[in-house]
Amino acid sequence: MSLPGEIEPIRNDDNPGPETAENAEYIRVLNTDSRLAGLSEDSFRFNGKNAHLVLVLVSPYLDFADITAKIRRLSAGAQVVATTTAGELCNTTRTSQERLYCAAKDGWDNVVIQVFGPNVFDQISIHSINLANADIRSGKPSKSHDQRVKEIEQNLRQVRVPFDIDARDTFAITLIDGLSASENYFMEAVYKCNRFPCIFIGGSAGGKLDFQKTLLFDGKQVLENHAVIIFAKTTNQVHYGILKSQNFKATGKSLVVIEASTELRQAKSAVNVDTLEVIPIIDALCDMMKCQRQNLEQNLHGYTFAVRLNGEYFVRSVAGIDFEANVVNFYCDVSPGDELHLLKATDFTRQTREDMADFLKDKPKPIAAILNDCILRRLGNQNALSTLDGAWDIPVAGFSTFGELLGINVNQTLTAIVFFQADENREFRDSYVHDFPLRYAGFSRYFTETRLKRQGLINDMRQLLIGRLTEFIEKSSDQSSQLDHIVSQTGELRESVENMQQDMHSRIQSVAQSDQHGLLEQEFTKVTSVVQRLNDIVGIIDGITSQTNLLSLNATIEAARAGEAGKAFAVVANEVRSLASDTKSTLEKTRESLTEVEQSMGILGQHIAASEERLSRASNDYDEIFGQLEALFGSFSEINRVVGEIGNMSHGQKSVMEQVEADLTRLRHIDT
Repeated sequence: MSLPGEIEPIRNDDNPGPETAENAEYIRVLNTDSRLAGLSEDSFRFNGKNAHLVLVLVSPYLDFADITAKIRRLSAGAQVVATTTAGELCNTTRTSQERLYCAAKDGWDNVVIQVFGPNVFDQISIHSINLANADIRSGKPSKSHDQRVKEIEQNLRQVRVPFDIDARDTFAITLIDGLSASENYFMEAVYKCNRFPCIFIGGSAGGKLDFQKTLLFDGKQVLENHAVIIFAKTTNQVHYGILKSQNFKATGKSLVVIEASTELRQAKSAVNVDTLEVIPIIDALCDMMKCQRQNLEQNLHGYTFAVRLNGEYFVRSVAGIDFEANVVNFYCDVSPGDELHLLKATDFTRQTREDMADFLKDKPKPIAAILNDCILRRLGNQNALSTLDGAWDIPVAGFSTFGELLGINVNQTLTAIVFFQADENREFRDSYVHDFPLRYAGFSRYFTETRLKRQGLINDMRQLLIGRLTEFIEKSSDQSSQLDHIVSQTGELRESVENMQQDMHSRIQSVAQSDQHGLLEQEFTKVTSVVQRLNDIVGIIDGITSQTNLLSLNATIEAARAGEAGKAFAVVANEVRSLASDTKSTLEKTRESLTEVEQSMGILGQHIAASEERLSRASNDYDEIFGQLEALFGSFSEINRVVGEIGNMSHGQKSVMEQVEADLTRLRHIDT
């Protein structure tokens, strides 16, 4: 019986007695606290032999450097690798009452240690890799994608693994700074390096949920902004297999990301692959979920996204939606060209147990496992975690990660390396191990295909842009023809107006020529003068008539006086004669005046006739001018119509150019 807090070496209770191949202890799991209570050097020995590898999982609230230093001293020369966690998973097999998911309340004090005996690994080789991500951690990414990958690749090329790497017996346990945002950069560099043909599996170091710090230990020093790789070659006594479980199913819906910041894990826009229309990512999600922006977060509850590769889904969970910036943040790397498939959550417990059962089918009983479980699985299934207690009846240890690694970056997933005791009389088969060449090709191809898909979409968008520019040029050509037509019509119109101006000027001059100017006025003045003279003559005749009447009256009186009246008659006769002479003279003048009047009236009549003729001609000319003016106004109407058409064409061209400018702006953003 052990003292409280003391950790005893784990033995399989069903196989007591001397250690044999059948009851050998391969892997031991220890659960302790910051004091490392109950641990001693014996905790790290197997039948007197030193452990080969020690994995340490430490609560982020503890003194990481102190704990790793103490364990390193206790481990008696074993290789020690450690990481901070967002919670631990543990099954020591000490008791059936153990909780798989260790409590992880604020300030929790817990350390889980997985000790690998000498019969598990034939050789191990541990390396730390600088992730070249200082600019990302500063919040101001400055390196290009290719530059970052190249720097990591150069660091990987410094690695020298002292044994042959064969995926059938070798894998790479990989721990990455959980805040580096560099998991996929790292994996792309691994495949570009083309020197490590084995499965990379592990997780991103966890920490407090303030996401301020995660730590790694490579056996020598505490690290940030690094990846720690454990190349592990198993002995011929052990086989291994890879388990992957996620409680989601496909919905058949997807969208293609065209604009994203891999460093910031933000998606900005999607593209309709049929129309090549670029859509803000939030609008694309609203279209997918058939909802308004204000309801998007609620409608996405119970869903996640994933990329598809090797016939499997690799989850990319949404971390949050920034409506103001119009971006969607992810917990996992999202790249331009990624097709994100919408997945719907299934039952956490049932799906995990079914995946475990499918994985273990036709395999021997496992002897131990290393678990990498996303923190989102812990947080999103709090009430169901206890239902997995007892699911593993073998020593298992693991941690809640800030993201998992299985060939590429993934999250909201459980991945596990499960160990089996080799049986030479039984064939062992695991799809990840035996189909590894195909999976490796798929993982490696993922990065190339994503970039090719992105480039293909960009090229298609360029072709669309070229088409729009061609349309713009054609419309510009049509508009140029219309303008030429207008210019031609305007020239003809100008010539017509000038001709009309000259014609009107000459015709007006013909109406009022300078050599006849004032003739009508002069003749009418003459007529007025003559008429006045006639009036005077008429006055004289009127006076004569009065005198004649008076004389006649006197002659009548004198005639009545016979005799003495003779003399008077003579006087009267003289007067009458004188009056007659005056009358004759006046009448002659009257005849002359009338002759002048007749002549003046004749001349006036001629002038009036000529004027009427000219006015008649002018009237006809004016009718012609009015006809020309109507034609002119008709030309103006035609010009207005053509100008209107050009205005519509210009408006259309403006729309085309605005679309072209928008496409060019998007292409500049996308193609950087």
